[in-house]
Amino acid sequence: MTYNPAIPGATDLISSSQSQIQTNFSQADTAFAIDHTAFSTVANQGQHKKVTLIAPIVDQDQVGNLSTVYSKTSGSGVELFYQHGTAGNGVSQLTGGGVTAAAYCTFNNAGTLTAGSFNVASTLRNAQGVFTVSFTRNFLNTNYIAIVSPNMQSVNGFAIKVSQETKNVGSFAFSLQDQTNTFRDPVTCDLVFFGVLA
Repeated sequence: MTYNPAIPGATDLISSSQSQIQTNFSQADTAFAIDHTAFSTVANQGQHKKVTLIAPIVDQDQVGNLSTVYSKTSGSGVELFYQHGTAGNGVSQLTGGGVTAAAYCTFNNAGTLTAGSFNVASTLRNAQGVFTVSFTRNFLNTNYIAIVSPNMQSVNGFAIKVSQETKNVGSFAFSLQDQTNTFRDPVTCDLVFFGVLA
């Protein structure tokens, strides 16, 4: 990619630099339009578009120089990734899971969604204290993390534990019990999921 950072010059009129500015935009368009299918290790994973930065930036975690930012189109959305250091030194996912929440929701003791949610198709109360959350978009695998935060104020704040977790790529099932191992319903329950989406 040939990009001229000195355009326009300090004393240039915009009209005199117009063709050079257009050349710069054309170069940027060309870089973003390239399909980098080699980033995909799975057949039909989707298009990859990337741009390699001119000046490497040291990231917050000091894992190396930030060399490449690219987007992957897969499934129903576009996700942003960056590759740090040299090729093969690791890829971090910034959106659509990985760093930001891949899914979240709030539901009540009937298993009904009560607040804004993301990537959650439905919540179901299977029995007292037993719930299943189904995702709109599946996880890539079952290595995701689920954070369960129940509000138990209506039952005098008894000790609560999350038990019998079952992770599937398309759903997450769990139960809530008190200190006597009795299944209990929360007033509301918040869930947040972190992981890589398929």
